[in-house]
Amino acid sequence: MFKSVSCVAVYATDIDRSRDFYTGTLGFRVAADLGGLCFLKSASGAIDVYLESVGNRSGAAADSARLGFFLTSEGPVQAAMDRLRGMGVRVLEDSPVRVDDHTGCFRFADPDGNLIDVSGLM
Repeated sequence: MFKSVSCVAVYATDIDRSRDFYTGTLGFRVAADLGGLCFLKSASGAIDVYLESVGNRSGAAADSARLGFFLTSEGPVQAAMDRLRGMGVRVLEDSPVRVDDHTGCFRFADPDGNLIDVSGLM
């Protein structure tokens, strides 16, 4: 039925704070900023994030949508974890969880509590 995901929607209680987090902390770039809507691109261009102000949503409570998605680290996953912690990001694990002989992962939360998983080389 579906062949791919074209974009991940993230509902934000404070669109400016979320835009700053996704660009300044995670390295996404702004493709279009329309006030209550902000389209972001990853460095690879492989994933788009669409930030939408919770105030723009109709018929749903602000806390009814949470999501998680995976990012792939550019280097060792431990370095990504340490860098995020150094930037004051709430990381949920003490150390990366080993997935196989070469891969580890960890989770952190964005400013609205959406969970983001990071995977990379151990």
